[in-house]
Order: sequence, then structure tokens, then C-alpha cells
Amino acid sequence: MSASDVKTAWDSFIGDMTKAVERMDKMTEGLDEATRADGFQVLTRTLGAVHECLDMDRTRPLPVPHNIATNKFLMDNPDGKYWTFEIDPRQRYCLRGNTGAAAYTAIDIYLAREKWHDTEMSASINGTDLVQDEGGNFELVLGGDRPSTGNWLPLASEARTVWIRQFFNDVYLERPSRFDIINLDEGTPAPVLDPKMLEQRLITAGQKMKSMTSAIRHAADNELSRGNHVRVWSEMGGGAVFTSSDIWYQRGAWALATDEALVLDGIAPASQFWNIVLYSRFLNSLDHRNRSVSLTGPKVSVDDNGRYRLILAGRDPDLPNWLDTEGRDVGMFALRWVCPATQPELPRATVVKLSDLG
Repeated sequence: MSASDVKTAWDSFIGDMTKAVERMDKMTEGLDEATRADGFQVLTRTLGAVHECLDMDRTRPLPVPHNIATNKFLMDNPDGKYWTFEIDPRQRYCLRGNTGAAAYTAIDIYLAREKWHDTEMSASINGTDLVQDEGGNFELVLGGDRPSTGNWLPLASEARTVWIRQFFNDVYLERPSRFDIINLDEGTPAPVLDPKMLEQRLITAGQKMKSMTSAIRHAADNELSRGNHVRVWSEMGGGAVFTSSDIWYQRGAWALATDEALVLDGIAPASQFWNIVLYSRFLNSLDHRNRSVSLTGPKVSVDDNGRYRLILAGRDPDLPNWLDTEGRDVGMFALRWVCPATQPELPRATVVKLSDLG
């Protein structure tokens, strides 16, 4: 692109959004009106999520909340809170904060790559290794030489994006966290708008819109088509797609009649945190604020051997561990196991009649 090619980048952004709309239109063709609207709502949420990257400042970063309830993006975790910001690896920063009542906290640094989702983690620290005071306060230096004391993460030459990731056993009631960041390099000038950076961010935002629809189509072809099942979500291993290597993922789908339930029987290994979340066919979590569509470990009833039975159904069977499918005939779910003591076994998935539960 030339030095004055912001308009071309904008056209690329609009073009990719148009492609995303065309794909959603094709994917929802023949579905009922409510499901079709559900798909297009995912586009509006995604637009909010990709907007985060358009105005980031690498000189004086600001942690931006990511994947919130109104901007859900690609199998969000409603029991978690996320913040993200960009950095310049030639500079030094100090991230300060308080971890609140989170069951798990991790700060991960990812390298810049041509494709936004083709990620590679370069450095990471979680709450176990993060030195904090009795109140949960901490300081973490990013970049430069390792200090003689305190928390520190190196910034590789291609380091670009920092994620703060937290999971809560009760995200609505537990004490929240706070974070801020300062640039430690004295005399760093105030930021100015970089046209070339805006161009690249517009292109990346459009790519996110378009690739989101690709992910939905792939999930429909490869997950929903399998019917009622659960599997190891191996694609998410090793910190792929801005995930954490501390997390072991399992993923599955349901395809149920109105009088059926999907029962997941398994055993929960000791973990720093674990949960299950239900998702629509469009990879957004269901209505977490008003329905029982997510359960964290402490909320799951288990027997003396740690065995659990999770019930996915459109009606409340008046039994423990019910997850509300909202009456959707198909959908997906994911289990997250954080720092498990042993490799989690796959639960057994069984379709039963609601009248036979008991």
C-alpha cells in the first residue's frame, strides 16, 4: 500500500464484512426466523469485538476488556474475564494490578503473525508463579533486562499482544480485579496516529469478521454433524488461537428432541478451575446472565469419588447439574480444565428420555 492508502484498507475491511454477511446468509438459509436472526446477531457482536484492535496504543497501552457479554467472539467463556493490549517490544512496561478473587490468573504474551489467529506464545506467567502481596496486589515488568527481584516477562523481538486471562468460580459475585500499565522508558513521546498501523488494523479487523464465519461453518461441518458426542479439543493445545497452555479442552455437541437430554458422566480431576459452557451453533455462549448455561467446578454436585453427571436439556428435570439448552435442537459445549492434576478423562455421552431421568 502507498503512504495514503487508508481508503484502500477501509475498502478491504468493508469487503470482508460483506463477505461475512454473505456467508451468514448462506449458512442460515432455510433455518427458522429466530435461528437466522441469532446468526446475524453474532455478526454484530463480532463487529464490537474486532473494534477493540482499531485504536490500541503501544506506547501507552490500556488493558481493554475482551469477549464481554455484548461482544461475544468464538466460544467465549462467560466464567472468565479477559483484557488485551498491544506493546512495542523495544520498550519496557510495568503492569500493576490486583487479581481479585479469581481462581486462575494468567498473563500471556503472543508474537505478531501475518494471520491474526495463527498465534504463538512467547512468554507466560500464571497466578501460582506471580508474586503478590497478601491482598493480591502485584507488579510485573515487561521487557528489558530481568530485574534483580520481582515479577518479569521478556519481550521477544516479535512480541505484539498481551492477554490477561482470569477465571472465576462465581464471576458475578466474587471480588473483581483491576489492572493498569505504565511505560517505564522515561521521555517516551506521546503517541501520534500512524496511518500504516491503522491500515493494517483495518485489514486485520476485516479478516477477523470473515474468518469467524469460516470457523462457524467448520464447526457445523465437523462438530454438529457428529451429533451427540464429546472429544478432546486437540486443536486448542499449546496456546493456539490466543489460548493458554495451562488449559485442557474437551468439546462436543448435542442434537436432541424436545423430550430428550444429553447426559455426560465423568470424573473431575483436581484442577485449579474447571467449567462447562453451552454454545449456540454460531459459537456464542448461551444466555449466561439469565439461564443455567454454565457450571463451574464448585457448583457441580459430585459423588465421593469425584464423579459428576451433567444433564443438558431444554427443560429442568429437577435434578442437580442441569444445563439449559434453551430448547435449541442442536448446539455445542466445551469443558475447560485448568492446571489439572491428571489428564481429564472424556466423559461418557448418553442420550436419554427426560422421563427416564431420576
